[in-house]
Amino acid sequence: PYEISGDSVPMFPLPERRDAIQAHKKFGDKGVSPSKLAPGALDAYSPNLDLAFPGLRVLHLDPPVLTVDGFFSEAECDAYRALEHATETGDAHMLAQSATFSGASDARTSTTWFLRYQAVPKLLAAASALLGAPLEHFEEPQLVRYQAGQMFSWHYDALPPFHPGGQRAATCLVYLNDVAEGGRTAFRDLRLGGTDAEGRPRRVEVAPKKGRALLFFPRSGLGLGFEIGRAHV
Repeated sequence: PYEISGDSVPMFPLPERRDAIQAHKKFGDKGVSPSKLAPGALDAYSPNLDLAFPGLRVLHLDPPVLTVDGFFSEAECDAYRALEHATETGDAHMLAQSATFSGASDARTSTTWFLRYQAVPKLLAAASALLGAPLEHFEEPQLVRYQAGQMFSWHYDALPPFHPGGQRAATCLVYLNDVAEGGRTAFRDLRLGGTDAEGRPRRVEVAPKKGRALLFFPRSGLGLGFEIGRAHV
């Protein structure tokens, strides 16, 4: 266990809850199989999570950060990337900026497309199977493109209080391409264990890998996320 501390920004202050539990340092960057956790360790966040889902790994315990390699095949990744050209058919609707956070346009320089549910059946089926969640609980899927150097700076994926659609329980990202360097999704306040070359505590960071899914649970109010220079849906 450790206590979250550090700087906050006006739009995204530190959460009221500051306690967190990282996975044991021996788990390393590749995480650990859920079978290594104590029974019920993830139930508070996702009681119906399929712990036997192929490729599932736990990078951080509480709040949970998980990855799934091979969530999409290479062909599926390519097909979803092509949806950026589907605006004429109505399967995609491009936004100049993400509408998730009002007033956050300066913090995000990527491009977002909202996608019709019918255009992403594999995503919905796989995410539903992983989370054990019915499709009617899913938000409209998004395709996000980050050119080199573009980013979404520190932010919460949790929605503002009293949001008319209710709180966001889980975020599932799928990386649609590899990058030569950079492009990681980092959690500012979550610790991986150990220190970096400059002696600072290592953050939980996930490198983009084609077909890899990243799953976390924004309603916990812990762990600001940062996204830069990579594509996902």
